[in-house]
Amino acid sequence: METIERVKIAFRKLKAHVYFDKTALPLRDRVVRFEASSDFDKKLQDIADAFDQARFGKETLLMADILASIGVMQFPKELMSDQGGKNIAINIGRPQEKPVIKEVQEFIDMDVCGHIVGILWIMAFGWLFRPHPAGIRMVSGQ
Repeated sequence: METIERVKIAFRKLKAHVYFDKTALPLRDRVVRFEASSDFDKKLQDIADAFDQARFGKETLLMADILASIGVMQFPKELMSDQGGKNIAINIGRPQEKPVIKEVQEFIDMDVCGHIVGILWIMAFGWLFRPHPAGIRMVSGQ
């Protein structure tokens, strides 16, 4: 199988992941913009070329762009508002009390190319992690 085909499979796996993951809305938007861009095929080909030539060092433009795009998004996981001794978090309209964020959930914020490279890595080397359930799913294509 040619590398460009592997890159396309990795992109399809990423699309399937963000389609079913309700917490990945910002990534879903990025995937849509990435696929709708005029240089979509060129970006996939650039990833395939870098993979073929093993050019994923920090000095390459592709990896520099991926590393520069990495960040963290924090979203509230649990809200709390103390009302009459009860912990509630109902926030409809304009609440009179601002809820307190009890716990946050962190998500990686990275360029779509970085996600594709990560999936390619799992597809290429996931067999080394077969005892781990995630390795089995990604390698077998389930």
